[in-house]
Amino acid sequence: MDLPVNKEEVSLHSIYDSIRAYLEPFSDILDGQEPFAVAVSGGSDSMALVHAILKFYPHTRINMRVVTFDHQLRPDSSFEANQVKLWMNDLEVSHKVLCWDGEKPTSDIMRRARSARYQAIESWMQKNDLKYLFLAHHLDDVLETLFMRLLKKTGAEGLDALWKRRVFGGVTLLRPFLAVKKDALKSFLSQKEVSWIEDPSNQNTKFARPLVRLILENQKLKNFLNKYYPSFVCFASLSRRLRETLVQKSIVYDRYGYVSLDGLILDKLPSHIVLDLLRYLIQNFRQLEYPPKRVQIETLLKAMDKGATLKGCYLRRFKGKIILMREWQKSEEFSLPLATKGEIVWDQRFKIKFSESTKPYTLKALGLNGWKRVVAKTNGTLDLEIPFPVILTLPSLWNGDMLVEVPHLCDKISFSNKNRIIVEVQSIDS
Repeated sequence: MDLPVNKEEVSLHSIYDSIRAYLEPFSDILDGQEPFAVAVSGGSDSMALVHAILKFYPHTRINMRVVTFDHQLRPDSSFEANQVKLWMNDLEVSHKVLCWDGEKPTSDIMRRARSARYQAIESWMQKNDLKYLFLAHHLDDVLETLFMRLLKKTGAEGLDALWKRRVFGGVTLLRPFLAVKKDALKSFLSQKEVSWIEDPSNQNTKFARPLVRLILENQKLKNFLNKYYPSFVCFASLSRRLRETLVQKSIVYDRYGYVSLDGLILDKLPSHIVLDLLRYLIQNFRQLEYPPKRVQIETLLKAMDKGATLKGCYLRRFKGKIILMREWQKSEEFSLPLATKGEIVWDQRFKIKFSESTKPYTLKALGLNGWKRVVAKTNGTLDLEIPFPVILTLPSLWNGDMLVEVPHLCDKISFSNKNRIIVEVQSIDS
């Protein structure tokens, strides 16, 4: 005789099996000996992530480092962060609260808070020699992000909304739940009788994402996005491969710290490919969290023949090529008391190694003032086969108002600096 089937129990086992299956691709980290971090806000998603890891990989408790970011944008945020600490103490898991101190933004709040969160967590992880960060983004987040990017007329790259593994700065972001619905995570927690925190800002439709979440309560629209999301991902993947080929074949990262593209190839490409390529190049050249908007790139392209600026970059045509360089007025200026040997990364373009010195040197872009001194030193005979605006972006060493050295030009001109610095071009990720 067949026993009656408990549908609720079958459904629960199905949820357990799904969650276990989605964690398995990350077993190289969960079964490893290296510590890892888990971002936990106290919401149902991140609480489910912690409890799922501990249920299916209980031995990881000793390697798990939970981190909570207290944005301090709401009166209850510190109380909530402390509540997470109490819950993690009950689980015997290491926990750290990072606070967003100082003045808070009054516009673009959610994006800036998210950026501050990632920066704070990345800094904390680097100090603690942690490489991997688990995040609890789920299928509903994916569909919301996809819809928001479609509304913004994103390029092909943007259609691949969230990645399971992605290197961000010095940290590898891991998202095991991208195919799991939020309701499934809540069911998992409810069965385990685990509490979580409901963030009221998730219901505030003054912000873009809660508004999109409300729109996606239209099940037909949500089903459409869910159905065609794999096609969007496939298209984004093909676009990414094409871009990688273009970067490899037609783009040169020059030792003088700029990027050149073959203008003839670019002119023959469809406009949407050119837009995506330039968005990618500017994002990587400036190490931006997000690429520029497509409308900004469209405006940039229209003004390119005469030269135009965007995000601290300068773009113009030069001898059949398109040159992407730093806007020299925006370059970093470092005051360096070079008391000992050392090395820094300057302006996200160069790795600077300097020799022993006791003088209070300053490192900055050559600029117009420095170039005038170079011209005076060489009687105007110096000839460089690079665009003039690039020359202004070169690193230069100063002692007060005195130009000490231009390392890129040291084989052509000497300012009699006994303590030379050695400059290497920092590779730009492609």
